[in-house]
Amino acid sequence: MPVEISEEQRFTRYDAEELTILCGDFFDLSINDLRMISAIYDRASLIALPPEIRKRYVQHLMTIVPDNTEILLVTMEYPEEEMNGPPFAVIENEIRGLYADQKRVDLLSEYDVLGGNSRFKERGLTSMIEKVYRISN
Repeated sequence: MPVEISEEQRFTRYDAEELTILCGDFFDLSINDLRMISAIYDRASLIALPPEIRKRYVQHLMTIVPDNTEILLVTMEYPEEEMNGPPFAVIENEIRGLYADQKRVDLLSEYDVLGGNSRFKERGLTSMIEKVYRISN
């Protein structure tokens, strides 16, 4: 797929057919940058952030996305005393606390993924559960 690359003031922009990727600082995104989206797939953003930044991340996200935007969020839960992230453990209660004021949080699935991740076993984990949430109005 041919890609057109352009440098903007805050981002490097990659355009290909109906797909646009903005590469830069998340906290520089504005509502104008995301006015045309209807869904977000968060596979590794929230779990990459230390606890002290997560609330700021979610608050900023909620101010820049259109009201009816749905989020598919993937998190990891594991005994935090066994490993320092990233990825960081983000437990269900925290997810509900971060989003519950503005959105509905539905747990769609959870899987034990430690068996397929030998690098996490090597880091000392005894359990690793991947959880998938739908966050919507």
